[in-house]
Amino acid sequence: MVGAPFGVLTYFEIPVDVQVAFLVASLALLSVSSTVLFESWFHKFISSQIWKKARILWIALHYCSLPVLVWIAMEQAPEQDRAKDMFLELLPRIPSGFNTNHIFVLTQNSLAIVIAFTTLILILIAESLFFTMLTLLFSSENPRVSQETLRKQSGFLGKLHLQVLIPILTLIFSVAYGIISSCLGYYNQVLNNLFVSSAGFHGILSSIVLIFMYEDYRKLFRRNTVKQSPGNEMAFERRNSGVVTN
Repeated sequence: MVGAPFGVLTYFEIPVDVQVAFLVASLALLSVSSTVLFESWFHKFISSQIWKKARILWIALHYCSLPVLVWIAMEQAPEQDRAKDMFLELLPRIPSGFNTNHIFVLTQNSLAIVIAFTTLILILIAESLFFTMLTLLFSSENPRVSQETLRKQSGFLGKLHLQVLIPILTLIFSVAYGIISSCLGYYNQVLNNLFVSSAGFHGILSSIVLIFMYEDYRKLFRRNTVKQSPGNEMAFERRNSGVVTN
C-alpha cells in the first residue's frame, strides 16, 4: 500500500507521514461521529439515568479508539528508503518531473489495516442500527408520544440512516476491494486508482444526498444556484412561501 499526496498540505511542506496519520484519523473520526449521532437521538428521547452515566464511558471508549487505529496504521509502515526503492523497481517508469520524496509506503501487507478498519465499520453500523431500533421501540411504548410525532421521528431517522449509509458505500466498496486484493495478492493500478478516487467522493455524495432528501436544503440550493429572471424568481418565492399577496 503506497501512494503520494498531492493536496494543499504538500505545498505547506507538511511531512507525508503526518498527512497519512491525519487522513487515517479523519476517516476513523468520521465513522465514530456518525454512530455517536444516532446515540444522541436515543439519549434525547429516552430518559434513562443508567444510560446517562454509562454513555460517558461509551463515548470515551469510542473516541479513545481513534489513536489506537492511527497507531495500528502507522506501525505497519516499514523503513521508507528501502521500501520505496523496492516499490520503484516494481512500478512503471516514473515521469521525470515527479518528486519521489513524496512517496510514502504505508505497509507492505495491508491485511492488518484492512481488517482493523473493516471491524470498526461493521461494529459502528451495528451500533447505529441498534440505537435506532431502541429509539423507535421506546418511543412507540411511550404514551406521551403521539402517532404523528412517532411517524415524523421514524421518517427522520430513516432519512438520517440513508444520509449516512449511502455515502459510506463508496468507502465500503474500496475496503472490500482492499480485502480481496490483499487476500489474493492481486495488484491492479487502474482499479486502485478507481477505488481510491471513489472513496474521495464521499463528501460530495453526502452533500448531494442531503440536498435530495430534505426539502429546506433543496429550496436553498435552488435559490442560490438556479439562475432565474426577476419574474421567475418572484414566482419561485411565491410557490415556496405561505404569504398571500394581492
